[in-house]
Amino acid sequence: MSSMKKSILLVMGIIILAMAANVNAQDQPQGKASKEYIRQLNIYKKAKFYNDQLMIRSAIYNLIEIDPSDNSLLDSLAFNYYSYRQYTSCLLVTLESLKRNPNNLTMMELKGICWENIGDASKALDSYESLFLKTNESLTLYKIGYLQLSLNRLNEAGTSVEILLGKSDTEEIQISFNKADNTTQQVPLKAAVLNLKGLIAREKGDKVEARKQFDEALKVAPSFELVQTNIKDLEG
Repeated sequence: MSSMKKSILLVMGIIILAMAANVNAQDQPQGKASKEYIRQLNIYKKAKFYNDQLMIRSAIYNLIEIDPSDNSLLDSLAFNYYSYRQYTSCLLVTLESLKRNPNNLTMMELKGICWENIGDASKALDSYESLFLKTNESLTLYKIGYLQLSLNRLNEAGTSVEILLGKSDTEEIQISFNKADNTTQQVPLKAAVLNLKGLIAREKGDKVEARKQFDEALKVAPSFELVQTNIKDLEG
């Protein structure tokens, strides 16, 4: 799981709390709708406790039906689909949420993640570029550079890398990568950016420059397994 996905997951608990706060903030509920809302919220909480995903989703749908104006419910539904890798459903709900609030940064990020997992790198790139314009976050720009590379937009990817290398926070931010033994390791974002720069050089056919950038990445993170593998592939 990447650091960007971790940031998405951290928001899930906040949205659930927002759902509960929305009910608790009401005056003494009167009428069938308010009582039914609380009943469905209790069902949601019980289903969450027992990890019954069908009932969790059913309760969220019922809550949306009772109070369709509550955007946090729609976001919670999107996260439910995301948690179980139902990316198409997650994307559809996310798009609906963004119709209501185009500036919802969390949903903008989730949209990019969904498009990427569905396999549409171009639309994922568009999503992350829109997000970056609002946040200027280095992790988002790294994702942009990676997607530009995957789309063979090498000059654009190189520009993204140079912007990142000029940012001061790339040595502080940690990013996770999968290892061959199915574990993960965290490395400074700067090492990942230098690795990306090496991959761009490799795609351009410049093996000397690629090796130089991979070596620079290892100076920042000597145990970075992905870079070690890239060097072996380059020399193979």
